[in-house]
Formats: sequence, C-alpha cells, structure tokens
Amino acid sequence: DGCPSEYEDLYEDWDLYKEKIDNITFGRLPAVRNADSDLKDSIQNRRKGIKDAVKKYQENYFNWSQYEIELSVERLTPVAEALVTLCNAYLAELKKRKRAKKYLEFSDLEHYCLKILADETVAQQLKNEFEEVFVDEYQDINNVQEAVLNAVSRPDNRFMVGDIKQSIYRFRMAEPGLFNAKYNSYEKGIGGIRIDLMDNFRSQGNIIDCINFLFRRLMTGGNLEVMYDQKAELKAGNKDLPRLPVDLLILDSESIAANSDYSVYPSDESFENGSDGGETDPIADMAKAEKEALVIAEKIKEELQNGRKYADFCI
Repeated sequence: DGCPSEYEDLYEDWDLYKEKIDNITFGRLPAVRNADSDLKDSIQNRRKGIKDAVKKYQENYFNWSQYEIELSVERLTPVAEALVTLCNAYLAELKKRKRAKKYLEFSDLEHYCLKILADETVAQQLKNEFEEVFVDEYQDINNVQEAVLNAVSRPDNRFMVGDIKQSIYRFRMAEPGLFNAKYNSYEKGIGGIRIDLMDNFRSQGNIIDCINFLFRRLMTGGNLEVMYDQKAELKAGNKDLPRLPVDLLILDSESIAANSDYSVYPSDESFENGSDGGETDPIADMAKAEKEALVIAEKIKEELQNGRKYADFCI
C-alpha cells in the first residue's frame, strides 16, 4: 500500500527488481569548506554505512537471476528435505535420551515454560499474580524469552533495562532487534516510555570523551545496528573526578614480540623454552586475547613502578 506506481511491477518481476538494485549508485559528496569536522565525519560515516549495506544486498541477495534461483531451489530441495528429516530424527532421539536420564538443558526450560504458558488460563493467572515484571540485560533477550515475558506481563507493568552496545549473546540466539524496536518506538511514545540514563558516575570525563569520540566513528548504524549519536553518548556525571590523560594502546603483535622482556611471566624454564626443551617463541603461540593481556600486564607493572597501587586499576 502506498507504493509509487513505477515500483508496483517490482513485486512481480524479480529480474526487474534486481536490475533496479544493481543500478543504485552514489555520487561524490560536494566539497564544503570550513565544515564542522565532527558533523562531516558523522555524515561520511552514515553515507558509508548505507553504501556498505547496499553493496551487501547487491552481492548477497541480488547476484542471481530468477531462473538461476528457481534452478537452485529445485536442485537443493531434496537435500534440504533430507536434512530436515535427519534433524527431526536427531532431536527426537535426543529428547528421548534426556527424558530417560531426567536431564534438562537451559533451552529445554525455556521451551517447556512457553509450552505451559500457551494455555491462556495459566498465562492469565500469572499475569494477574505479578504486580511488576522487571527485566535486566534486555539487549540479550531471545524470541522464546520474549514470548514468555509477553505471556506473563501486561503493557503497564513491564520494566526493561538494557544497552544495545553490550549485546554479546547472539550465539545463544539473542535478538538485539527486539531491543532496538522498543528503543525506537518508545522514543515516540508508542507502546511504552523510554528513559535514557546517560550520566556515568564511575569514570573520569576524559575517559568518557575518548569513548564517545571512538564510538561515534565505529557505531554508525547499518549492519552494526547501533547509531552512536548524541542520544547514545555518555555524559560525565561526577564532576569532582580529576581529568587525567587517556592512553589508547593499539595491539601490534610484531611490536610486542620485539619489545616484551617476558618479565610478566613466571620464571618457568619449560614455559620459556618449550615443554620439549626446544627454543620456542611464547608470543607467537599466543591468542589475541593473551597478547592483549600481556600488554595490559606490562602497563600495570610500569604504573606500579611509578607509585600506583593495585587498587588503582580496574580491568
């Protein structure tokens, strides 16, 4: 509904739709002198995010013609059906064995809970019983958990707290889009009220300024799903804290290997020379997180020698 007439045929003709998408181009931005640097960077980052998104759609979703798609579906259908049959058989056997041993996984608890709440009588009873429903870390909610919360809460008694920038559980089927949808609609007063808690009372102002500077350039919407604008920026809430310089350490493996004296390691000969007695480079075998830990440890050691105490550090 409301689609311009010149685009109505796109719904019926995939190849025509593909042609329109493939022909999307971006002209050069006009040069503007004496422009605000932050505003300029913000516009350029947003434009880049849109260009990257369009390029992703062109390469991932519109690189085949309708004929090629239909041919591929025809070839893959028997394979997909076989995989579905195999997965269903596996899940049935897994459920059978877990019941025999009286085992439950966390996902089982979620799904059995939702199955119980499918009974509207049970769900309504719990809705009437709960005066308030509080949800923490809402950015990591998944669709099953969202359905459970909807079943036991009312529009006027559900309170959610979260930060989309801290979403880390997609491997557990977390769906940050659920948070984003409410974040955007609640701002307009649709479905709820949004309360932005931007004041940070833990960190010095210089640290907050540095984080804002970096995040404005890294979180530009598009595939990242986060637009770090003025509404998302942190603000220093404790004006009494000192404003000390901020160091940003860039991890460079070759530099670490060249400059580290391994002084943060225990003096274990087998560790430094390898368990087989041969010469090895412990840094070369480190994972990225271990190299980061080495840099941090050496930085802490340096600060301790300059008079700091362990109580001054927070990782």
